[in-house]
Amino acid sequence: MISNWWCTPNGCSEKRNYDLYSPCESDTLAPKLYCMKENGLKYGIFGAVTVVIYVLALYYVDKKLLTNAVATYWLPLLLIFPPLMYKAALDEVEAHGKKDFRTFLRTPFLTFAVANVAFWLCLYALHMADPDLARMELTQQLEYAQGQLKQGMGDPQQMNKIREQVSQIQMELQAIQQPVGPYIFSMAIWKILGFGLAAAVTGLVRSR
Repeated sequence: MISNWWCTPNGCSEKRNYDLYSPCESDTLAPKLYCMKENGLKYGIFGAVTVVIYVLALYYVDKKLLTNAVATYWLPLLLIFPPLMYKAALDEVEAHGKKDFRTFLRTPFLTFAVANVAFWLCLYALHMADPDLARMELTQQLEYAQGQLKQGMGDPQQMNKIREQVSQIQMELQAIQQPVGPYIFSMAIWKILGFGLAAAVTGLVRSR
């Protein structure tokens, strides 16, 4: 039999209807995510949703923003990922206490890893759906390389490499392709950066 009284060291009082309800008993997605015991995965999913919304917002505001390295890469890396990793680490401390550094590192790193996959998959999907994005990026690279040639700076061997690069970009512009390889490579590089961020977050939270 379920008691209708709620007792604390300060005394007992009758439970009200909303005292009997737990959001974790809901069948909807948001409460289930909120009540997940795996903090790294929970905040990783929150991060994945956040970065996907962010990338789509850039695309719909002005898709040229996706050719801007600061807007597309550095802002999410510095302003979206770290706060979620920090919150995941804090919740992990509250739930399980301060573990050893290696074990504790797993939580913020998992948060980063899940959001990282979503970020690069979203970028890849957008480039597949809209070839103009790849065309704009190649055009930007071409203009930069041609600008270096006009300046005429560097040794002859370096200038020949730039000329080869210009020729390669011009060929790619004639037949736009979107291989998945560069995205997998970038995802792997970001995982290394994420490990560094996770280590920093872990050290910060354990020092509190």
